[in-house]
Amino acid sequence: FRDMYRALFTPVAPLAAMIQRTMTELNLVPGKYAAAHTRSRYLLRHHDKVGGHHTLEYFIRDNRQFAINAINCAFQLNPLAKTVYYASDSHVLTEYISRDPQSLYAKPTSPVTVTAFRHDIEPLHTDGKHPDKNPQDYYPVFVDLYVLSMAKCISVGLGGFADFASFISLDPVCKFRHRAHQ
Repeated sequence: FRDMYRALFTPVAPLAAMIQRTMTELNLVPGKYAAAHTRSRYLLRHHDKVGGHHTLEYFIRDNRQFAINAINCAFQLNPLAKTVYYASDSHVLTEYISRDPQSLYAKPTSPVTVTAFRHDIEPLHTDGKHPDKNPQDYYPVFVDLYVLSMAKCISVGLGGFADFASFISLDPVCKFRHRAHQ
């Protein structure tokens, strides 16, 4: 499936440059890192695809453990990697996990380096519900998809985003479902 996908879908030049820049800035080499994804807004019916979850005071508290579990599973899949690329449908959770001093993975003593694409806004969903957006507004979502797919192994959860990344990945059988239900 990967070969067919890559033959039929080639990123446009600005997106390809963004993907390459992300890989370079995060020191990621295809096949030499693990990846984890969480769909944290899935249960927030009113905030799932329209946004606004960052205003919820309990959001990090209620989703932190799901993200930690996803990263731990990715690391167990490929412990030699020492780096896990983390992606989420929440820019708030991604920022917390990869950069907040309270996060285990942001501490210098962390056993694994967690990297992430820095989203300035909530990642858009590609379900066509944003007719006012330009194609470039979706580039960060495709950066996450491509960077996830270049990992050796992927820890997937709810939804189909990380599953799709796994299907087009370097090793589609090296995946683990860290969260199968709500």
